[in-house]
Amino acid sequence: MREYPYLYSFSLRAYYETIPEIQKSVQENYNDISRASEMTVLEKIDTSKFRKDIDIKTMYTEIFYAIDGYMLKKYRSNRIVPDEIEKEVIALIDFWKKVYTQEM
Repeated sequence: MREYPYLYSFSLRAYYETIPEIQKSVQENYNDISRASEMTVLEKIDTSKFRKDIDIKTMYTEIFYAIDGYMLKKYRSNRIVPDEIEKEVIALIDFWKKVYTQEM
């Protein structure tokens, strides 16, 4: 995002594309990669730090949807400011730590 802003901008435009043919192609490719990435994360995650009543897969999905919605909002508002995004995402991560982990 910082080093290659034009590439990042292109990636966002492709990801949120609305032309049906392009959207279908991008989403099919993305879905394959996303599933593989999710499996890797879920295999490697140290679940001992999380509350015992937390379903890790549901948590992962909720965080994914939250970040996806957040970035869609940024994309639509044309406010892709890396420092701002980093600050706001760190605040979300801190919130999720309070909600999902045993650290209180």
